Formats: sequence, structure tokens, C-alpha cells
Amino acid sequence: MSSDAGKKPPSSLFSADIFSQSTPRFSILMPDCSARVEAILRQEFSHLSISPTAVLKAGGMEINSNNFKIEGPGKAYLLKRLVGSEAEPLRVQLRLLRWLNERGHAVPRLENTARGDVLARDGADAWCLFEFISGDFFCGAAGQLSDVASKIGEMQADLRRLPARLHPARKWTYSIDREREVLRTLESRRKDWPRIFGSVHAELLTANWARVARVSAGSGARRQEIETAPWEAAHCDLHPHNILMKGDKLAGVVDFESFVWLPSGVSLGYAAYKLLKQHAVHQWHGRWSAAASGTARRFFDALAAADPVSGGDRSRLRLFALAELFRRLLVVFELNLRDGNSEWNHVLPMHLSGLAEIDSIFQ
Repeated sequence: MSSDAGKKPPSSLFSADIFSQSTPRFSILMPDCSARVEAILRQEFSHLSISPTAVLKAGGMEINSNNFKIEGPGKAYLLKRLVGSEAEPLRVQLRLLRWLNERGHAVPRLENTARGDVLARDGADAWCLFEFISGDFFCGAAGQLSDVASKIGEMQADLRRLPARLHPARKWTYSIDREREVLRTLESRRKDWPRIFGSVHAELLTANWARVARVSAGSGARRQEIETAPWEAAHCDLHPHNILMKGDKLAGVVDFESFVWLPSGVSLGYAAYKLLKQHAVHQWHGRWSAAASGTARRFFDALAAADPVSGGDRSRLRLFALAELFRRLLVVFELNLRDGNSEWNHVLPMHLSGLAEIDSIFQ
């Protein structure tokens, strides 16, 4: 059963969310954790002669990984821990990242282990080391939008040249039949929503259910376009906390695990939604205005110029932004229905608001 601890009211459109904090946060590790990190550096990366002056834990959204900032004389690194992950798919994704870095894209530079591997193993955990990219998270300032649109569009265009050996193993699928089945199950159990989701989230879902059904019907009308779209390697989660900025310039795209195989248009469509939403939060204090629409047009123009294949059709970008948002909603719905797992219910207000926000962003 879901808890209503905190009982927060439903969020309004274009309100600040979990991605609106623009300053990365780091905290000092407990001594036992710090000792383990330093042991990994000595055992696996001894050739780099890293002498940590501080080991800090980075905040983030990841459930299955930890990021540690290693500060040393004149240089900083990011050590990433991945719990219980299969080694070979991770190696492919890390080599994909290196391929992008070597082609001049703003992704972290990967360091090999002393054995020449891209990945270190320590029991059930995997570790990888990058040069640390300093910067703030994307905040949504108008001056940031064109550079980010150009750079992520260029990266996506280049990913179509990715050698087959570097294609990511994970694949995002979009099934209208699965979507309809989950929604039918939810509708049939409507009286149980307060017990399944908790009263606050049940109320929120009730208030948005007509929109959920309407968006699903619209996706169904373009079913063939969704289910037969060409597939490509892409970063599936270009939200503000995966975009690092130095002023108005893109400093880095992070979270290498988010490179997956998905339909063309999903990556840039979802990125446009998340980044332009944050623009409304930052620049327009939670309102979508005519001025915001003008800035959005410049963002879409820069995206189309950089990648005409995925970024040139705004209607298609809107379709796939909704498809990805709906995929995430279905994950939360199924966790509750199948497993009684309410761990991700806190994102329901953000996702349900997004269904309406996309109408303004892509108009």
C-alpha cells in the first residue's frame, strides 16, 4: 500500500521539479566508504598516480550507481560504481562513449584501468573512471538553449555512424497494445486507486485521467508511425541534470548508461520537452508565454539544423516525447499494480503535468 507521508498537493504546470536544482551537490564520504574508493584507485588505476585530497559523494537520481568526485593536485576525476551490472554491456556502452569523445563530442573522457580495460570489477560491483567535467546543471536560461540544441543534435546525427560493434544492448520498446492493457487494468480497478497509489496520488490520477486517455488515443491513431520508426543508438535521458554547462556553453553530456537503442526521434523529442520545461521554470517562473514560444522556435530551429533526420519534424518530436513520457508513466503504473511498489510514485505529478506541458512546448 502506498504511503501519503507529506501529503503534497498536486503540482501545477511548469512548476519546479526534481531537475530544477542547477548546482551539483557533493558530500564528504564516511571513512569506510572513502577507504574502499581509495583502494579501488590504488588497485585498478595505479598507473595514474592519483593522490586524493578529497573523496566526495555526488548527489543524483541513480538507484543502481554511485558517483564519487576524486579531488587531487591539479586534476579531478569521477569514479562511478555500478552495482550488480553485467560487465560486457557496460563495456560496449563505455566504448561507445569513448568513440563519441574521440569524435569531439562533449562527453566525459574515459580512463582505462592499469590492465587496459575500460571497466574494473570488485565482487558484484563494476567501476569506471572519467576525467571530471566541472560545470552547473542546465538551468534553462535562454542563452543556453541554442548551444545545447546544436550540440545534442550533432551528437545524435553522428551516432548514426556508430559501428555495429558499439551498438548498445538495451532496447526501449513502445507498444500501443501494452499501453492499452495497462490502462484498461487501471480503469477496472479505479475504486482501488486510493489503496494502490495512496489518496493524494489517486486524486491526482483521477484529475488527469481524461488527459491520459486522450493522449493514449492520439498515440493509437499514429500507432504505425511509433511502432515502425527506424531504430538508432541514442541517449534516452537528456534531462537538465544530465547536461552540464559552463555559462551558456555545453560542457558535457553525462550518464553513459543512458545510451540505448530506441526509435528515431525519441531522444531529441524527450530532450526538447525536459529542457524547454526547465526554460519555462527558470525564465518565466512557471508560465508558458508567447515569448517562451519564440525561444522554443529557436531551439527547434537549431535542433533541425544540427540533425534534420530526427530533429526536423516538430510534430514527430512531439509524438515521441509523449511516447517516452507515457512509457515512464506505464513503468510507475505497473510497479504499483504488479508489485505493490510505490517507490517511484513521487514522479507521477511531474509526468502527468508533462502530458499537458508538451501541448504548449510543441505548439
